[in-house]
Amino acid sequence: MKSAKARKKILLVVAAPPSYRFAKLPFWPFSPPLGLAYIAAVLEKNKYEVKILDMTVEPLTKKGYRDYLRKYNPNIIGFSVTVLNYFITTKFIKLTKEMLPNSLLILGGPFASVMRKKALRENPSLDLVVYGEGEETMLDIVKNKKISSIKGIIFRQGKDIKVNPPRPRLKNLDSIPFPARHLLKMEKYWDPLTLLSSRGCPYSCIFCSSSKTWGRIWRPRSPKNIVDEIEYLYKNYGYLSEDKCIHVVDDLFNLDLNRAKSICDEIIKRGLRTKFTFWGFRVDHIDKELVMKLKRVGCQRIDFGIESGDQKILNNIGKGITLNQIRRAVRLVKEAGMKVSGYFMIGNPGETLSTVRKTIEFARQLNLDFTNHNLAVPLPGTKLYKWVKNNGRFLIRDPRDYPDTFTSPKPAFETNDFKAEERIQADREFTEFVQKFGKSSYHEPGFSRLNKILTLSENETDNIQNLRKALIKIHYQCNNNCLFCHAADKRNIQPLSLEQIKTKIKKALQVGAEMVLFSGGEPTLHPDFPKVVNFLWQRKIPWGLITNGRLLSYRKLSEKLLERNLKYVYLTLNSANPETHDFITRAPGSFNQTLRALKNLSGHQIELIVNVVVTKFNLKDLKKIVDLVEEFKINRIKFSLVEPKGEALKNFNKLIPSLKEASLAINGAMGYAISENIKTGFDGLPDCLVDDPDLKDNLQTNNILYISEVFEDRFYRTDEGQRIKGKCCRLCSRKKVCPGIYEGYRRCGGLSDLKPIR
Repeated sequence: MKSAKARKKILLVVAAPPSYRFAKLPFWPFSPPLGLAYIAAVLEKNKYEVKILDMTVEPLTKKGYRDYLRKYNPNIIGFSVTVLNYFITTKFIKLTKEMLPNSLLILGGPFASVMRKKALRENPSLDLVVYGEGEETMLDIVKNKKISSIKGIIFRQGKDIKVNPPRPRLKNLDSIPFPARHLLKMEKYWDPLTLLSSRGCPYSCIFCSSSKTWGRIWRPRSPKNIVDEIEYLYKNYGYLSEDKCIHVVDDLFNLDLNRAKSICDEIIKRGLRTKFTFWGFRVDHIDKELVMKLKRVGCQRIDFGIESGDQKILNNIGKGITLNQIRRAVRLVKEAGMKVSGYFMIGNPGETLSTVRKTIEFARQLNLDFTNHNLAVPLPGTKLYKWVKNNGRFLIRDPRDYPDTFTSPKPAFETNDFKAEERIQADREFTEFVQKFGKSSYHEPGFSRLNKILTLSENETDNIQNLRKALIKIHYQCNNNCLFCHAADKRNIQPLSLEQIKTKIKKALQVGAEMVLFSGGEPTLHPDFPKVVNFLWQRKIPWGLITNGRLLSYRKLSEKLLERNLKYVYLTLNSANPETHDFITRAPGSFNQTLRALKNLSGHQIELIVNVVVTKFNLKDLKKIVDLVEEFKINRIKFSLVEPKGEALKNFNKLIPSLKEASLAINGAMGYAISENIKTGFDGLPDCLVDDPDLKDNLQTNNILYISEVFEDRFYRTDEGQRIKGKCCRLCSRKKVCPGIYEGYRRCGGLSDLKPIR
C-alpha cells in the first residue's frame, strides 16, 4: 500500500441512490448515523479534518458525487455499509477510486463486519475493511500506523488478503466524545434526537448479527455521561423535534436494572423535562420500580422484541425469555399508562402456519398498542443463516436482494415444514390481524417534519424526481375508457374513504416516503379529492398525480392545486391528433382537455412528465407527439410499452405492436426528442431493444418506492410487474439490471426478439 503521510482530509459516507438508476433499494432516513458520527468525533478530537456525507438525506447523482469529491478532495474515504445499502455502496466505491485513484478507501459498519474478506474480493477498488468498533481503528489508520500492526482491519498484501487480530472492545464508553452531529444535516432526519447508551449484548438470538460489531460483552455508559448528552441534545437540536422525544436505540438498554433507575434519578435530580422511547428493551429485566421511574421521566413507549407466541420457537431462536415474562412486562408498562410496541418474526426454526396463528392469538391477548412483524431474514454471519444452509432452502441468496424481504411478504427461505406459500399466507394473516384490531404496524413521526426534509429549488425541479414517493390508488373510477387500461375490471371496487386515504398517507410517510402520488382510476374524480388536497396542504406535504389531465384543463382548478403544493404530474397523451387520441381513450373531447391541462401546468415549479403509451394506432405518430409537446415546458416525454393486462390483454391483437416494431418506433422518437433538446425516456422495453438503456424511465427511476392498491392496507415495494426473461438472457451482461419483458408478450413470440448484450 502507498504511504498515507499526506492523508489529512477524511470523508465518511453513507451511500444511497438519488433514484433507482443505481439499484432497487429502500433508504429510510429515520435517524442520524451515530456510528459515523462517533468516529468523526474521535477524529476531530485528534485535530483531523473530517466531513460526513449521508446520502440518505443528501441524495447525489453520479455527477453530483463527482463534483463533491472534486471540491473536497479527501485523502481517506470511509464507507459505512449495512445489508440494505451494500450493493449501492460498491458502486460508489468504484466511482470514488476512478475519481481519486490515490485515495485510501475503507469499508466499515455492520455488514462489513459480516462480509470481511469477501468485501475485498468483490470490490477491487477497496483498500481496507474495518471490522468491529471503528473509532480507534480509524484513528490508527489516519495516524498512518503500520498496516500490519493495526488491529481490527483486513487488507491486501499482494494477491493475498490478510486479517489482523480483532481490536479489543472499548471498555470505557464515557471516554468517547459525543457524536459529531454538527457534521450531519440534522434537520433532515425524521427522528433527529437519538441516543446510544450502551453497546453489546450477551444474548445469542440466532437471527441477530449485532455482536459482529459490538460484541457479546455489554458495556454501559454512566448515568451522568448519558444525561449530559441528553441536555446537549435538547440544547442544540431540541427545536428539530416536534414532540421533543429522544429515541434510545440500544440493542439492550435494561440489562442492569440499577443503572437504568440511576439514569432516571439523574434526570429527576437535574429537573429536566424529558420524553423517551426505548427500542432494545428485554422483557426479563424489568420491575415496577423501573417502570414508574421511566413514566416519571417521560417515557412514551417501550418496544419489546417478542418474536413469537410459541415457547418452543422462543427456545429455538435462543431468545432466553418466557411467555409469562412477556405478559408481565407488557402488563407493567400498560398499567403505568405508557404505550407498548411488540416486534414479531415469522418463519424461524420450528415455525409452521399453526405456530404463527398461535403467535397472532398471543399478540391479540397482549393488547399491544403497536405491532411490527416481518418474515425471518437469514443475514450472513448469523446462526440462522447457518441453520437455513443445513436445514432449509434459500429463496434469496444475494444480499443485495435482501431489502425486499423487509418491506414485502417475500420469503428469503423455506423449509419442508413451512413452504414459501405458507409463509406468505402467514404474513397475510398477521397483516389482517393488525388491520382488524387497529394495531398500527408503524410509528408516527410528526407531519410537520416533512417540510424540513427537502427544500426545492426555485428555478429547477430535478430535485422532485429524487424525492422518495409512495403511490396510493384511491379508487378505480375514470372518465376515460382506454383500450390499454389496467384497472377496467376493478371499477366496481369500493373507493377509499377520506379517513382511509389519510391513514395511507400517514403510513406512506412512516415507511420512508417524502411525497405521495395519487392514481387509480382518475384520482381527481374521487369525491373527497378536495379534502385530501387540503389535508396535504395544511401539513406541507408535497404530492402528485398520475392522471389523464381532463379535470386539470380547468384553469382555476389547476391554479388552486398548484397553490396547494402539487409538485408532480404524470400525464398521458396518446397522439398528436384528436381523432387517434380520442379513439384510444374512447372519450370524445379528451384530447383537447389534455392539451389544455398541459398548457395550464406548463412553466410552473412542478415535475411535469408526458407519457405516451405506444400502440399500433400511434406507432407512426410518436415524432409528431414530440413536436406537439415542444411548445410546453415539460420535464420529459417518455414512451411506454403496453403492459398486457386488463383491457390491454383483451385487445391484445388489435392494440399491441410487436416488440420489434415498438422498439424501432420508440428508439426513433427518443433520438428525435434528444435532437430537439427535449429530455426523454422509455418504459417496458428490455435493455437489449433500446439504443440507450440509461434512458429508462419507470416507477423506480422516478423514485416511486411503494404502491398500495385500493383493496390493500399495507404498502408494497415497487416491482417491475409480471416480467420474464428468455434463455438468451442468461448470457446477457445486463441480466442483473434489466427486468426483462412483460409476461404477456410470450403469447406473440416476443421472447424471440430478445438478444443478449455481451
